[in-house]
Amino acid sequence: MQLTELFAKFAGLRLSMVADAGLQTFGDSKTSGDVSTALDRELLIHLRKLADLAITDTATAVAEGYKRSKHVDIEVWTKSGQKRGLSDMPATSELRELKVVQVEDEAARLNELLALRKAILLETGLTLTKIIAAQQLIDEACITITGALDEAEAVAALLEMQAEIGLHYLPKHSQLWLDQTLFTRLER
Repeated sequence: MQLTELFAKFAGLRLSMVADAGLQTFGDSKTSGDVSTALDRELLIHLRKLADLAITDTATAVAEGYKRSKHVDIEVWTKSGQKRGLSDMPATSELRELKVVQVEDEAARLNELLALRKAILLETGLTLTKIIAAQQLIDEACITITGALDEAEAVAALLEMQAEIGLHYLPKHSQLWLDQTLFTRLER
C-alpha cells in the first residue's frame, strides 16, 4: 500500500498530527520539524491538496512560520484576538489565502465552515486539538509516530497519543509502517 492510498479524498474534519515515540509534537526549535520526517512532510502536502481549508492556531502558526500555501486556504484561529505578528494575506495567482480569525466557540465556527467547505484539515497544536476532540468533532485523524525502534513501540505510542488527545470515539484504524515511521488513519 502506498502512503497516499491510505489517505484519500475525504469529506469532514480531518486532523493531521505528528509526534515522536515519546509523544513530543515538537523539539528544541519548538517546531514539528524536529519530530517530522520527509515522508511525513510529503503526507502533509498530500493532505493539504485534498482539503478545502486548513485550520491552525496562532501559537502553531507563529512557531512553524506559517505563510500562504500553494494548495489550500489557511485559517489561523486566535481566542484572545492577539495576532502575534500574523496578518491576513489575500490570495494571489499562485498562493491561496491566509487569514487570522478570532474564534470564541470552536464548535460553532467548525459547523459554519463545514457548511461551506467539504474537507477541512486541522493542523492544530495539542491544546486546540484536545478542545475539538472533547466535542467529538474530528471525523478522521492522521497521526504519524516517528523515531520508534520498531512497529510495536510506535503502536504503543499511537495508543497513548490517541488517549491523550481524546480520540477514543474513532475506533477504526488503518496503518502503514514505513521507514521507521508509523502512519495511522483513525476514523469513525
